[in-house]
Amino acid sequence: MKWHGWKREVPTVARKVLVTLGGGAPDNATLKVVQALQLVKMDGMEGLIVVTGSNAQYQEIQSSILQSTMAMRLLNNVKKIPELMAWADVAIAAAGITAWELAFMGLPSLFIVRANNQNDTSERLNNLGAAINLGPVADLSCDKIARELEKCLVAADVRAEMAHHGRQLIDGNGASRVLLHLNSDKLHIRELRESDCEQLWEWANDPDVRAVSFSSEPISWEKHVEWFQLKLNEPNCVFQIATTGREIPAGQIRYDLDGDHAVVSISLDREFRGKGYGSLLIWHSAQELFHTMPVTTIHAYVKQGNEASVRAFQKAGYRKLGQTTIRDQEAVHLVLSRSGNNAE
Repeated sequence: MKWHGWKREVPTVARKVLVTLGGGAPDNATLKVVQALQLVKMDGMEGLIVVTGSNAQYQEIQSSILQSTMAMRLLNNVKKIPELMAWADVAIAAAGITAWELAFMGLPSLFIVRANNQNDTSERLNNLGAAINLGPVADLSCDKIARELEKCLVAADVRAEMAHHGRQLIDGNGASRVLLHLNSDKLHIRELRESDCEQLWEWANDPDVRAVSFSSEPISWEKHVEWFQLKLNEPNCVFQIATTGREIPAGQIRYDLDGDHAVVSISLDREFRGKGYGSLLIWHSAQELFHTMPVTTIHAYVKQGNEASVRAFQKAGYRKLGQTTIRDQEAVHLVLSRSGNNAE
């Protein structure tokens, strides 16, 4: 997805306003907003007004824009709306399907309710801090819209919070999560057993595994047994084995706990790589951990260059937090939080 890793910059003062209120309706919503924009006292403000050909007030809206001293453009039947959302600093929009697109783009928004079925969406996003609910269009005056917009334009902290909460709510991984749910019965997860010692040693010494580990030296049997016994009996370690329906070992996943945080480590048997099992194991195991343990955030550290692992974690809902150093080596830091299974 083109906009998946895109990051919004939040200016100190917002000046670019996107207006997108959906199709035509006899409520004059778009015209009312255009007139409200002209009441806002903000130097250098720009507006993009998006309408469809079905808007009955098209000519009136166009006439109002032409008479305005503010820099406004009227766009009809736009097909590439994400580009406009990326351009804007603030949106005034109807609380329909577009609301979720705005949240994904992290665009601070003021919602106008144009239909009864938009009430819940607008109120919910307002309560989550992802938008401002202006209420039903019939109850709104141009003055009120202008006042609320003006407050938002100069409140960088409020806009930054809305952008953050929007991306927390809609991260673009919904389709992947549906597939993970549908495929969740392909793997079974059980606790580590004494009999798993040799299998783990073989996985750990796989050349491909060693190459992407932060310590690439082969592991001796003696050191492995000592480490295995330590982890097997460690209270702050959750160690699990993934198997197929036929009880064939497919991989391992381990969490080292520190208070309400955990650090995850994973490896797959060679036969199960590149087939989607990695993200499935990461996701499935995280759901269980959040359900059974007081963990709020899981951290993953992936050696720089291991893009397959980064993609697997992202597909499972993890978000890149940035770069860090592990054992003097560059690493990608990813996180997943209990709240919405999204990074904090």
